[in-house]
Amino acid sequence: MYFVRRQSISGSFPTEYPPLFEAGDGAGAGILVTPNTWALDCIRPVISRVTVTRQSNTSIRVQWTTDKPTIGLVAASTNNSFTAGVYPYNLWSPLETSFSTSHDITIMGLPDATQSGNNPTHINVVSKDKADNWNCISDVAVGL
Repeated sequence: MYFVRRQSISGSFPTEYPPLFEAGDGAGAGILVTPNTWALDCIRPVISRVTVTRQSNTSIRVQWTTDKPTIGLVAASTNNSFTAGVYPYNLWSPLETSFSTSHDITIMGLPDATQSGNNPTHINVVSKDKADNWNCISDVAVGL
C-alpha cells in the first residue's frame, strides 16, 4: 500500500521506471538512455579466450574477450592467501575505464612468486556490462 501511495505523490522519487536519463553532470543534464537496453538486458556477458602470461615475478598480464561490451578487472592472490580462508583474493587491478569486447589488463605489485608460499598466483576475471549484469571465470592458478 505504501508503494502505491508513494508512487502517486506528484514529484516523488523515482518519477520514472526505467529511468529515461543516465546520470550526467549532476545538474539534471544527462543523455537519453538507449531504448530497449536498460530494462530488457538480463543476460550475463560471456567471458572467453582468457590468456594469462606472467610478465615478471611480480606482474601478470591477462587478456580476454566478451560477447558484448563490458568493463572488467582482475583479482589476484598468492597461494597462501587463497587457501587461508573466506577472502581468497587480496589484490585487485584498476577497473577498466571504457566498455569493450576486448580486454587487456596487467596486474602489478604481486608478492614475489619466487618466495615460499607465493607460487602459484591465483587470478580471477570479472566483467560487467552497462545493464549491471556481471560474470566471472573460475580461479586460474599461474605458476612461474
